[in-house]
Amino acid sequence: MTVRARAGSPARAGTRLADIGRRIAGLPRPSARAVRMIEDSFIDLLGCTLSGNRQAEAAALHAVAGDLGGGPAPVIGTGMHLAAPQAAFVNATAAHLEEMDDWEEPGNTHPSAVIWPALWALAAIRPVGGDQALRAYAAGFETIARLGEAVNFDHYNRGWHSTATLGAAGAAAATGTAMQLDGDRMAAAIGLALTQASGYAEQFGSVVKPMQAGFAARDGLSSAMMAAAGLAGNDSILDGERGFVALKAGTGMDRLDAAIDAMDGRALDQWGVAIKLYPSCSYTHRLADCAVALSKRCEAGDIDEIHAELPDFHYAILRHDRPDTEIQARFSLPFVMAVCLVHGRLTGKHLADPRAAGEDIWKLIERTNIHQVVAAQAGHEF
Repeated sequence: MTVRARAGSPARAGTRLADIGRRIAGLPRPSARAVRMIEDSFIDLLGCTLSGNRQAEAAALHAVAGDLGGGPAPVIGTGMHLAAPQAAFVNATAAHLEEMDDWEEPGNTHPSAVIWPALWALAAIRPVGGDQALRAYAAGFETIARLGEAVNFDHYNRGWHSTATLGAAGAAAATGTAMQLDGDRMAAAIGLALTQASGYAEQFGSVVKPMQAGFAARDGLSSAMMAAAGLAGNDSILDGERGFVALKAGTGMDRLDAAIDAMDGRALDQWGVAIKLYPSCSYTHRLADCAVALSKRCEAGDIDEIHAELPDFHYAILRHDRPDTEIQARFSLPFVMAVCLVHGRLTGKHLADPRAAGEDIWKLIERTNIHQVVAAQAGHEF
């Protein structure tokens, strides 16, 4: 027998993708508390999708998707029907288009934007009952959160958009659970999704950012369907020398081992899912809260200067200080704070045309200084 060993590298028995498959396929039913969070996420994401599908960018996607062919899966709120993977793509893009969809912490993703559209699309071609949907969402969240524990923030700091990368694996786990895949098929589904998982933080502030969530939902669903048909890749895609962790995080195997060992179906109870108050990047929300509170104590016109501090990672993401478009405005801390100081709130209407926002808004923007600081909690970049 020929044995190959890399010099200076301790041997590891097998890979962990099979372990993930077995654990995700065998998760218990979510707790009552988790079920309430799942139900809330469904309602919230449905509203985000309905609103997003009314936007001009979504209309362009509808036209393109229609040209690619119809099918049984609905595009929420439009009367349009597409092939299931295309519907997952369009609905997930719409759900994430206005930055109002929920998020979770360890993966630093918008989990519902990829999980629910993939499940809705699957339900158009396979029976998916209510209990199945609850279990499926919990499995998708578990996969995203635990993989996030394994690779973040190193993964995100390398410029990867984790909603697109970890989200693809989560969508595969969710739809695979709804299809009742066994452990081997589940591992194959997640492995296929990781092979396709891509998305760049460089696209933040453009329509491609929500499209990357769409790609994840589409590819996760397709991966589960391909795995169910018997297709599979190398199981070293996760932890091999040229696999996902090594290339896209570099965090090493100890963290991966710990995260997989923690896959017990309780990630939702541990981390929760955050329903957003403002239609802007989550990294603007703390200072948006401050600005809303200050708006009750002083007049915006009396403010001479705004000094705001951001953890360095947030600073790198919120780079559109002088936004020209609605999408850029959602990633502009000066704009978000100025609107909150002037109006005491932030809605989609305030973001629609930042250049026409008014002189009072732009005066405050010009008086704003943003400073990056080292994160107080480096593990979570807060």
